[in-house]
Amino acid sequence: KEYEKYKDLIKIIQDDFRCLVKNIRNQKERKEDKEKPIIIFFDDLDRCLPDKAIQLLEAVKNLFVVKDCQVIFICGIDTRVAKQFIKSHYKDLQENFAINYFRKIFNLTISMPYTKNVYTMLLEYIKKLYEWDDAKSDALAKMIYTRGLQAEISSARTYLNIVHNFYAFRQFNAEKPNFSADSEAAIHLLVVKEAWQSLYEELVREALKNRLETMGDLVGKLLAADAQKTQDKLASEQTAFLQHYFVDSRSAFSRLVLADLLFDYPTLA
Repeated sequence: KEYEKYKDLIKIIQDDFRCLVKNIRNQKERKEDKEKPIIIFFDDLDRCLPDKAIQLLEAVKNLFVVKDCQVIFICGIDTRVAKQFIKSHYKDLQENFAINYFRKIFNLTISMPYTKNVYTMLLEYIKKLYEWDDAKSDALAKMIYTRGLQAEISSARTYLNIVHNFYAFRQFNAEKPNFSADSEAAIHLLVVKEAWQSLYEELVREALKNRLETMGDLVGKLLAADAQKTQDKLASEQTAFLQHYFVDSRSAFSRLVLADLLFDYPTLA
């Protein structure tokens, strides 16, 4: 309410922010530290509600990028998710608007490099968690890693989510056959669930409406319907993954009934 009496709220907020930054720097003991910029980190912006994330980014740009105020903002964000936020917030705009939006907000964007160490991390983690021998652990690590690459998963946390969910899946279904990289549909479903949550939910809805259909028929219909769309289409990597692992007649998963899997293995739902 203190701000209500001011006509130029933006200027008052900027002055306050400039004062705050100055006071923080003045508290430093060494002279060279007092001359360094303040660095403010934002992490997990892509996990906010879309409108809140957009509001925060625009507030940073419009309120807190202040002349004569040495502050660096560093934002950790999944740009693919953020672009969906922007497109849903600003409807009926061209595809390249989201890309240009980032260029106006950020002076510099850096993509975190992908590392092959993810496979090594998975292998060591699986050995410790599952207490399997080297060969079996290696087979699971390779399966999760290669499927993750095909689904364009780049987050180590997402890979570990798949490892943990499959572990829970096996604990709840201990009587089921041992893990086999040639016939383990659960891993493929977990990859879809972690990489494309909305697509996974659509698969579940369709499976529960058509409980006798095989995965190949179910996913085949979904892909055929998607091919008729003019907008909101599946990404090319989604289509390729579903076609190869759930529709292709050579795939053992195409002959499974997804509804049966969901009822038999509730940790997938």
